[in-house]
Amino acid sequence: MNFFQNEYLILCYLFGLLLVMNYLVGRRDILYPGFVYSALWTTIVVLYAFSPVQFNKISILTCCVLLGGAVAFSTGCYLGRFVPMKETGRQSIPPPRSGARFLVIYSLAVFPFFYRDLAGLGGSLFSLGELRHLIISSLVSGEKPYSSIITSSAMAISISTTFLVYLEHRKGERLFYLSLLISLLYCILNTGRNSILALVAGLFAIRLFKRGKRVTLKEALKICLPIGTVFAVFMMWYMQLTHKTDEAYTLLDYFLLYLVGGVAGLDIAVDAPDFKHSWVYVPMPTNVFTVYKDFYAFTLPGLVLIFLLIGLMHGVIYKAAKRGSRYGIFFYAASLYPLLMTFFANQYLLRPFARDSLVVLICYLLIPGVRRMLVKLSSGRVCGVPVAAAQGGGGSDG
Repeated sequence: MNFFQNEYLILCYLFGLLLVMNYLVGRRDILYPGFVYSALWTTIVVLYAFSPVQFNKISILTCCVLLGGAVAFSTGCYLGRFVPMKETGRQSIPPPRSGARFLVIYSLAVFPFFYRDLAGLGGSLFSLGELRHLIISSLVSGEKPYSSIITSSAMAISISTTFLVYLEHRKGERLFYLSLLISLLYCILNTGRNSILALVAGLFAIRLFKRGKRVTLKEALKICLPIGTVFAVFMMWYMQLTHKTDEAYTLLDYFLLYLVGGVAGLDIAVDAPDFKHSWVYVPMPTNVFTVYKDFYAFTLPGLVLIFLLIGLMHGVIYKAAKRGSRYGIFFYAASLYPLLMTFFANQYLLRPFARDSLVVLICYLLIPGVRRMLVKLSSGRVCGVPVAAAQGGGGSDG
């Protein structure tokens, strides 16, 4: 059987060795990006090798792509620790509560227009499977399910807002729970499992960073196993609601296809020059090719260089977060989503998500200053000078 072939066992062994090395290099901190990446891909490779669902056998070249990308990412992440950075404490972002409130109110105000766009697709919004089919059909036909950039970016802005609000969350405050509820409504109506993963993973990372100490593997297992089990059950239930399944395949088949089918899809893309197909059979139909498919256009050496730089970026963000920078913690939470989705698709080139996260941070920081300026204008003073004097220079025409 395919999963007993030597190359699969060797690949599992090498990824396991890389996982242990990253755990030690990261000083036994599970938030270290090199450990997160290698843990993710070790899981994917083992599941692929020993899956009860038989997928196509992958080539040696595909094995080299998987391992080369993981090693390059780990190396870049390690080099990130040598980037000079000062100790920031936890004051790099002051708590501008007015900025947080504005962003939550904005997300709430845009929600009716988001709802209107989805309702305009036809069908029932109470049938998530039908709604997801309509969204995908709209995208495949070249149409856009959302009428403007305001509604298309609303979900990402809401998720990023929830991250920032949670960073400044104080016990007894209700703003975070309101922001979380709004984000969940966006994610559910969007019908994508990825958005829920982005929200949950980001909040989980922020929670661990706010503890202010290293999270060991033993502590992580105590936290992650129950949460991960509940999340996996929820995701399978959510997939059943939002996915129209073929009677020939079970829900477990689709769940495993979602997790590891991209590896088989990548194998077909790697072996076919000028690959331009949207769907392939592995043998189940899939349109997933992992993060490596786009970057393999630069050949294997180019792919390794790119993932060296991506790992470096994650390493620098992690170092900033560990040193207490709220900028670092926020960007760590936002960048965790494309990292966790590498087994599925290339989310690093999904510019709107990165753009919307940056817009949220800028608004969060600038709005309090704008508010203070408006207060000064309403009181008739700017920078301690009366407005009339500032405008007229205090002089006279006569």
